[in-house]
Amino acid sequence: MSFRVVSQGAPPVVVCYLVGSEQDAKLRAALPGCAIVATHEAPLHPTLEELHAAMRLVGLEAEDVCLVGYSAGCQSVRSLLWERGVRPLVTVTIDGTHAAIKPPAAQIDVWRALAEEARAGRCMWVATCTQQTYTELLTLQRDGHEPFMATVHVLERVLDMPLPAGLEVHEGHLHVLSYDSARIDGEAHKSQLREVLPHVLAEYVAPYLVGDEPTTDPGSTALPWMDPALPLGERALLLSIHEMESGVREEPPGSNTGVRIREYLAPAHRDGKFLGLEAAEWCAAAACWTAYTCLGPYTDRGTADRHDDEVMPHAYRVSGIEIEEDAKRNGTWWPAKSGYRPRRGDLALYKRGSQAWQRHVVRVEVEPDEAGRFRSVGGNEKGNAWQRTPRRMDDADLLGFVEYPTAYTAAALPAG
Repeated sequence: MSFRVVSQGAPPVVVCYLVGSEQDAKLRAALPGCAIVATHEAPLHPTLEELHAAMRLVGLEAEDVCLVGYSAGCQSVRSLLWERGVRPLVTVTIDGTHAAIKPPAAQIDVWRALAEEARAGRCMWVATCTQQTYTELLTLQRDGHEPFMATVHVLERVLDMPLPAGLEVHEGHLHVLSYDSARIDGEAHKSQLREVLPHVLAEYVAPYLVGDEPTTDPGSTALPWMDPALPLGERALLLSIHEMESGVREEPPGSNTGVRIREYLAPAHRDGKFLGLEAAEWCAAAACWTAYTCLGPYTDRGTADRHDDEVMPHAYRVSGIEIEEDAKRNGTWWPAKSGYRPRRGDLALYKRGSQAWQRHVVRVEVEPDEAGRFRSVGGNEKGNAWQRTPRRMDDADLLGFVEYPTAYTAAALPAG
């Protein structure tokens, strides 16, 4: 490997992967007085010998090291953490924590472990992402590359929360920053190297190395769908709109699956057992996922249906008729001709297909007007994606509504 000396200085040594020499001046300005070495390469399996040789270029063999990766360079960092057992004082991953789609667990678990260490204050991890997800649609035949899970989706799994553009998460010494971009956006990705990397080094890493880390506002992790002042249905609706605006859809179209859709399906259960589905009609699971993700409190998650002080008015299902049956048992089901006027965030269930059990599940966005017109947001609609759809209360296929009460806790469940 070919490393270069960016600056001589004091330990720990900052080792950068896939960072070209055009960034050297910005690196020195962001980390004054630090020993920095860098390479424009991104080896998939770097060795400890190569790492130690890089550190010796600045005359240091310090035990502590700071690892920095950009794009594919983050895979070099991941390999050092995973295969070589390196435990950096600081880790910085700039728009590159992507992972294999199948099986992704081991690669994602590396980042989960690092996140826990950073939350506990034993190290620092700064991670960034854009909203690029085109990597999940690549095909070997067409593009010459296997598809892989986008950085934003990997970090969402690590944090167990959505990461829309503009969100910052600060938990202990864990800092995650999500940036805006198109689905395919080379300029946004390049900006992560040119602008974002020196910014996070100066803002977070430099103060941390001298024991003067800035105080960050824990409230910056707040999301609109986690506002406890809003009822659960409203929160679930806001998250549904976010999923729609993020372009979540089947990949490939017509497959009833995709990276995000598999996340919707994973917690679905029946008779006390997880179903383990990776592909299915997903409107019901999507409606359940949005509600479950919004349940409060937002730490220490409980079962797949409830948290400590709030529950869904139905279980986490992949079947619309099971949601309907749950709601009937819980007293939250209203037939279409009952006179009930749905509120924002309620579910609407429709006949679908030729079988009596088939249902389509959507969430009410705009409440009915005097003419009975309303609007919904739902998954697995036109284009195999989330869509807004105008509706009518007199639709012959409308079966009824699942009410999302303004306050629904375990105490509200019927006895037994």
